Amino acid sequence: GSESNCLQIARSNFSSSENPARGINFQQYPRHGESQFGPSCVLASWLLVGRPYPLTDVMNDGEIISDRFDSYYSVMKRSTENQNHRRCLPHEQPDFDEITVLSNRQVLPRFLIYFTESVEDFIENSPVLVPLEWRDASVLILWVDDKPDPERENVCQQILKTDPDVFVLELNSWDLTLEWLERHAITCNLAAKTRIVSSQCREGDDLVGENIVLRIKSDRRFKMIPILIYCGNKVPVAHLHDSSQKIFISDNLKDLLEFAKSQPKTPVDQH
Repeated sequence: GSESNCLQIARSNFSSSENPARGINFQQYPRHGESQFGPSCVLASWLLVGRPYPLTDVMNDGEIISDRFDSYYSVMKRSTENQNHRRCLPHEQPDFDEITVLSNRQVLPRFLIYFTESVEDFIENSPVLVPLEWRDASVLILWVDDKPDPERENVCQQILKTDPDVFVLELNSWDLTLEWLERHAITCNLAAKTRIVSSQCREGDDLVGENIVLRIKSDRRFKMIPILIYCGNKVPVAHLHDSSQKIFISDNLKDLLEFAKSQPKTPVDQH
């Protein structure tokens, strides 16, 4: 259904959906969930099914299942006459399945999946998975670097200690970063919380920092996403610094930590 409804269910861990008599129902067929809840957003969860009990068409819905089982499983058929559905007969091809767990303690909400009806609005009209950590974070830091760096891991830990509501996503190329911006920042409404951190350059291309900043800022969809070029030698890119355009250049760890905060006290203004 709507993003807000999915988030409310996820954050309550389905407590409002729990029915002690009938449990909580899930499907593995996305199109059935989409038909029930609309095309915009679907919540995907991990389930601990334990020992499932197979329900068949000959059973009554009110039939009590032995407490030796932890969940129920059915294959379902849509009715051609109305909006109801029923369990499949042995010779029938199912339209979807249904998994019923008996407690919300068997559920771990994990992803929001976004759908669209327009190819133009979305890359190849495919669904996008958004981990709940991204949605719940107050700030999403895209840290772009193509080389593993133990020091960067230490810095990321310091960022999380400074503000635990920040989520750092490490990406190893600018191509991957641009793809992420296309698929998530806009389609899934994450642009307002997104910030980008990168080093000045890459091997074989000293101007990559400058080129990519100009490329992002020339796109009206991304132009207000803050960018910090965090590098040891900031002289070659110092001219890019423009706080009005949210472009910052620094070699100071304190600036980086302040840039990553959900509510920075002062803007990074060193160049």
